[in-house]
Formats: sequence, structure tokens, C-alpha cells
Amino acid sequence: MRPRRLAWPLGAPRTEREITLDRAQARHGLLALRLTVGREVTLTSPWGLCPAVVKRADRQRLILTVEPVGEFEATQAATGPTLALPLLRPSRFDWAVEKAVELGARELWPILPARSRARQPDSQKPERWRRLAEEARKQCARAQPLAIAEILTWPDFLTRASSFAGLRLRLDPSGASWPVESMGDPLLVVGPEGGLTESETADLVALGFHPVSLGPWALRSETAALAALAQLGGLVRAG
Repeated sequence: MRPRRLAWPLGAPRTEREITLDRAQARHGLLALRLTVGREVTLTSPWGLCPAVVKRADRQRLILTVEPVGEFEATQAATGPTLALPLLRPSRFDWAVEKAVELGARELWPILPARSRARQPDSQKPERWRRLAEEARKQCARAQPLAIAEILTWPDFLTRASSFAGLRLRLDPSGASWPVESMGDPLLVVGPEGGLTESETADLVALGFHPVSLGPWALRSETAALAALAQLGGLVRAG
């Protein structure tokens, strides 16, 4: 039987006893999942997977009762790599957000290097990406949400990266293999389609970013990012 999964409403507290879903989630539950009163569903919440039961289902609203109250199944710890990805064409960045959820990224930092496709940050974009990430999380039954930062200018990114406690990696065609022994939950930087400038590369070197290679092929930024996440996931499982 197809699993029935819906997303915990953003902003709703953990102590909530009854969950009223937003219009998009209600529509999905009513039309796609064909939910009726008494049906069991699973909510993907920021604290884990939560069982619930449909209390009310009509054309206007879908209300769920959390069962058992306040209990969550923490199936996945808040671990995984942090991905710093330059802004791309909107459809490509949207796709990358969804796949980053599925491939286990813990955080996503949208960044603005000099050769990024975007010149001015759009403050409304991160909220859209968070909605997309929640939909992807519901689809793949991931317990923990993908944390998406506000859009970072290059100086802001460097400031944030300088305080990152884990291993710092940058994709580079001439780089080395993955440093498996000290992998942990790294920060991974992907360059834009035109590549990082010499000064930006020097900035990363100064912060101790290790160059790693995905092979001889020239990949789009979003392809490189997701290939790297897949490789990291495989290395973690193998270790």
C-alpha cells in the first residue's frame, strides 16, 4: 500500500494536539491520497515522523489528530553535509533543493560568487525553497528538515564558513580524492557554471578548503552538487 505522508505545518508548535493543514497539503491529502475521517497518516515534522489520524476531511479543511500525543519517531539524526551552492537558473536551483533533501544534506547555503547567474539576491526565494524542501521531505519520509539559509553574498559566506567546525571541501576538477578518514559532516562548496574566480579560489584556500574531484567530466553546478552528495552518502554508509 502506498504510504500516506503529509508535512507538519511550518511554524506549528510541537505541542499542537490538532493539526489543520494548509490549503496545498489539504488538497493533496483529499485528492491525491483520498483521505477520509479515521484514516491513519504520517506527518514529517521537524522532530521526526509522527503518526496521526484524520479527524475532519471536507472540501475546505483537513484536520488531523496527533497520535499518540507529543510522541515522535526520530528516525534520522540531524547529520549530513552542508552544501554551499551558487544561485542558478530558478528551475535548476529548485530541482537541486529537492534532490539535496533526498540525498541527505543537512543544510543548504545559497551563495553569490562573482559568476553566479543572479546578481541581486531575492529575499523571497528562500521561503519558496523551504516549501519545496518540505514537499521533498514528505515524499522521501525524511525525518529532519533541510535547513536553508538566507542568500549569502560572497563576503557573508566566507564569514560563515570561517566558523564552520567540520571539514571544508571544494569541488575542483584537478583536486584529490575524498579524505575518507576525516570526513564527518563536511561543508562542500560548488562553483558556478563559469567557475570561481582566482580571488575566490584563493579565499577558499586561505580558509583551508580541500580540493576534491568528481572525475574528468565537466558537470553543471547542480549535477556536480548532487553527484558529490551521492558520493558522500556512499562513503558514509561504507564507513
